[in-house]
Amino acid sequence: MAPIPRALDLPSDWTDHGVSGLVCTPADWQTVANFFIVNYLAHCLTVKQYPADTAKEVLITMFMALFLPSSGIARAIDSIIRHPRLRKLTELERACTAGALCIVVRKRSWKPMNDNILRNLYFDHNILYPKLDALSRTEEGGATRIPQLESKEVISASQLRSEPYRRAEVRQPPWMVSRKRTSFHVGSIEQRGCAIHGTYYLPDGYELAPLPVDAVVLPTRDTREGLTFSISSTYSLAKAFIAIFQTIYAAISLYRAKGEQVELYGYAAFGLTVVPYLLMTILNLIAQLVNADYPTLYMVESPEMEEARGRGGYFNGTVGSVDTDHNLPDQYMDNRERAGPWKVEELGQEGRTRLLNLNPENNMENTFYIDEIGKLHYDEDWIYIPTASAFRMDSERSRDLVSSSHSGKKRFEWPESNFPQHSDRSRYMFGMAAMILAAFTFTIVAVISKFQPGVESTSLQRGFVTAWFIVGALFGFVALIWRVWMDFLEAPGAAEADERDGFWSLMVGVWFAGSFLLIAFFVPAIGGLVMVGQMIVKYGACIRVS
Repeated sequence: MAPIPRALDLPSDWTDHGVSGLVCTPADWQTVANFFIVNYLAHCLTVKQYPADTAKEVLITMFMALFLPSSGIARAIDSIIRHPRLRKLTELERACTAGALCIVVRKRSWKPMNDNILRNLYFDHNILYPKLDALSRTEEGGATRIPQLESKEVISASQLRSEPYRRAEVRQPPWMVSRKRTSFHVGSIEQRGCAIHGTYYLPDGYELAPLPVDAVVLPTRDTREGLTFSISSTYSLAKAFIAIFQTIYAAISLYRAKGEQVELYGYAAFGLTVVPYLLMTILNLIAQLVNADYPTLYMVESPEMEEARGRGGYFNGTVGSVDTDHNLPDQYMDNRERAGPWKVEELGQEGRTRLLNLNPENNMENTFYIDEIGKLHYDEDWIYIPTASAFRMDSERSRDLVSSSHSGKKRFEWPESNFPQHSDRSRYMFGMAAMILAAFTFTIVAVISKFQPGVESTSLQRGFVTAWFIVGALFGFVALIWRVWMDFLEAPGAAEADERDGFWSLMVGVWFAGSFLLIAFFVPAIGGLVMVGQMIVKYGACIRVS
């Protein structure tokens, strides 16, 4: 308790708000700025970073967390779910679990060259089942259903179509979909400008892509004879100390708000607006302790990296290699996938190649001809070339490794489109972040204020603060929808994705609608900050005296 100030030391317009022992003097802009910095901005400094986040991404993340704290909570939940530091993992496995590893993959602009070896090709239904329309399709309520065939069913050569040339498309395979990521960067590693450990040169048709967090990665160095293997990572003690300080300070702010602030302003009291940021800081403190920060991404050897080397690529500083799986288990395969390997033979005609199966299957068509790669035509038959060869997954690190198919078997499923794919867990985690934040915020506010309006709060103040709480929590759902649509619009080749009338009109409309929705979410947040400033100015800078 501060000593009782002398009357001469107090300005003429001081007040005690009817509370004995409280002395409040008029607040100035510095008082408001100090409250904002300590109770809002400093909390944003604790937000967990993803591996190789750029300075631009860090600033955007902090800006979003300042207005909509659920965006920072989603990152914390992501790191807590992975918790590599609490698991018995090698340094390489920890880096993989944290999302700090990347591999070389084929881009959609990739073109085959003579003697290239391809694996795990995926064939359109119409190529393998030409009589499907006449024999197997059934109409149910106007919708067409394609029966699922058993993955080991033998397809005779007579079932295959007679047209010699097909079109092919490079597509993200199911094993490149991370099963434990709750948040995504829209741009590619190249577009984002991430720092990469080592030196490299990528020839045309190749790019770097994040390695799924449950991939099995083998070290490239021998660690058995007393040699150590280490990947550079840091645990941000500064962020941890800031988080601890902010947690304590926010708790003090809530304690102070419990009395006179709540009596005056009810559930709109400016001291209660720190509740979402308190939760964000606590979760990010836990995230800092269970998951290290990786300032760069680390390259891992893969068949596509060797393929890129054959085209002039250069890679130095790799830390491991994927465990390439040439004999895929049933959960990877379905009735339209052929492991091969397939050898590419150029036919001397521009863009035309032949695929020859080096591991022929009995009673199967083992030769296909391709005349074009990369241009989408939905009315034609397709052969899909994976961006990366299949590799093994660690089921202990990813218990939701596979998804259920229509036949009831568990297997990886190829995507229905060539746009970036998201695991189901990512959708759940965004929703979880929103629900946790909403439940925590309104529970604390209800316990302290009992949702009383207060004697001096205005309807405008109560409205903006409550709306700020709501949009701060629900932003997790909106962010997910926004990311999915932006991935759809910005994915390579999106312009060729669908040539139906009105497609781009719809996309433009969705883009503007999404942008408007995003801006609309910031209005309550900005309004809430303005109302907090007004309440602080009116309430004043207060101290308790003995």
